[in-house]
Amino acid sequence: MKAPSLKTTLALLILPLFLLMGAVLYGVGLHHTRAFLQNQMATHAQDGATALALRAGPYLAEDDRAAVANVVDALFDSGYYQEIALVRPDGHVILSRSASRSVVQAPAWFVALLPMAAPVAEAEASAGWRALARVRVASHPGQAYGQLWGTARDSLIWTGGFALAGIILLVLVIARALRPLGEMETLALDVAKGHFPRLARRSRVRELGHIADALDHMSASVERMLDEKSRLVERLRADLLTDAATGLANRAYFESALAHASRPGAGYCGVLLVQVTGLAAWNARQGRAAGDQLLAAVARALAGEVGPQGGLAARLEGAQFGLVSESCAPEALLQLAERLARAVDGALAQRQALPDCAVHVGLTCEAGADRSQLLAHADAALRDALQGPSGSVRQATAPAPGRESLHQLLLAAVADEALGLAWQRVVGCRDGALMHMEAFARLQGPEGHSLPAGAFIGLAESAGLVARLDKQIITRVWQAAESGPEIVRAVNVSGACLALADFIPWLSELVTEPGRLCLEYTLGRGGNDALALETLAALKALGFAVVLDRCMPNTRTLEQMAVLVPDWIKVEGGVCRHAEAHPGTRSLLSALCEYAHGLGIRVAATGVETPALARIMCDLGIDALQGWVNEGGHSPVTGPD
Repeated sequence: MKAPSLKTTLALLILPLFLLMGAVLYGVGLHHTRAFLQNQMATHAQDGATALALRAGPYLAEDDRAAVANVVDALFDSGYYQEIALVRPDGHVILSRSASRSVVQAPAWFVALLPMAAPVAEAEASAGWRALARVRVASHPGQAYGQLWGTARDSLIWTGGFALAGIILLVLVIARALRPLGEMETLALDVAKGHFPRLARRSRVRELGHIADALDHMSASVERMLDEKSRLVERLRADLLTDAATGLANRAYFESALAHASRPGAGYCGVLLVQVTGLAAWNARQGRAAGDQLLAAVARALAGEVGPQGGLAARLEGAQFGLVSESCAPEALLQLAERLARAVDGALAQRQALPDCAVHVGLTCEAGADRSQLLAHADAALRDALQGPSGSVRQATAPAPGRESLHQLLLAAVADEALGLAWQRVVGCRDGALMHMEAFARLQGPEGHSLPAGAFIGLAESAGLVARLDKQIITRVWQAAESGPEIVRAVNVSGACLALADFIPWLSELVTEPGRLCLEYTLGRGGNDALALETLAALKALGFAVVLDRCMPNTRTLEQMAVLVPDWIKVEGGVCRHAEAHPGTRSLLSALCEYAHGLGIRVAATGVETPALARIMCDLGIDALQGWVNEGGHSPVTGPD
């Protein structure tokens, strides 16, 4: 049962009292009016008896019956009397007149409700000292009832009119006084959603005005607190995960990301090393400030070419930079290396650092190699590139499917809707409960092994197949949800798919229970983030759960979290693993959790591979874990369930 509003409650409390007061006043007034009329009838009867005795006395003395009758009839015909009688002292009735009591100018129920007795008065008619007759007069209550009924009716109409006007006025006053409560409620809900408006109007009711001031102060305080937390997260991220001179990731974060990308069963992992030579001579001639500016220009060139899908770019030491790409496509990585070499070469030329400085790139893309092997192979390729001119790129030999064969496999899989799925569990930190299962797309490779999405997503984007792939995978995931256990399933969706005009209608028709499907989106993963977030907000309003995936704790992510307010955010696995050996990163994640929880968002850690890291994440306030630790230390199971 819906609880009554404060306006309704006040009305229900005040209106009965108001009506009761009106009823009491009406009843008291009616009672006094009846008493007045009763007294008036008694007085009128006495006056009539006295006047009749005086007028009839001379005629009685002369025994003029006709004159007596005329006097009595004149008085009786006035209609105010029910009975007039002249009685001799011996009891003989000289003359009597009586009227029917039923002639009453009021309803019978009213007469029965408010009975009035007919008062009787007597006077003596005499001649000198001799008593001639006793005059008895009884007032007729008919006209008194008529007056009482008219007064009661008119009073009821006026009282009812005033009561109705009072009720309307009361309701309007209460509604006007409580109108700011709706705005206060909206303000509180907006604060819970991460928006911090201010109240435009103040109630004239003192207490409500104080509450409005308190809510405004709360909104400002929460906004200030979250802004401070956001700045703290950004400062911690900059201090712990980035290189101060270039703004790229630092070596520690690079190694953490490489360790995760090269884990067993992860598929192809690419490592790219960029070396700028001649920087020492440049510093000696131009000064260290110019050298720092040159490094910053090289870093901007690298970041501009890497983009959101190229991988993680980092400054390793001195003038050496590195890039790690999880689930890479070898030929795509080679093309990226060539673009990087040209971009850095252009940056050196713009700074007039050529021919003093040169750039060389070495890379490898392998499956099954550990971190040390990947770095060794990439370093060997870099040493080979150093033998050539500036802009030289060398790739270490490693078995990998060719771009054309991979392209054909992808086209065949899309045409036959033959992409596979792998599943990974997301479990709660507190009780180990299953929150949801995330689906990952898999492509059957030429040698029979399964290729992760990172190995073919670049080809899919260049071929314009991403949105079609997304729809196929979402359909497969929902079919698994309908036919399998009643658990929530999660699936990544691209910006290209979210930008489709028919995506929301298509998804709404496909998914009959929106609450059982999580849609995950990675910020900056291609496409228009603003449009993607707008589509996700509309889907969230329809009941779908929304997840921001692979979140980095930076200002941009925090701003988008406050705009969308997703159900979950999933922290980038490299940051989580970095926290295992770096207490500062733990402070960063703890601050991120506080910020997210302040907006009502739950936080999941990804890439959790060991029980030790799982304990650290849970101690930091993380709500759920995703990674090998949930799969018993093995790679995710394949299949629909």
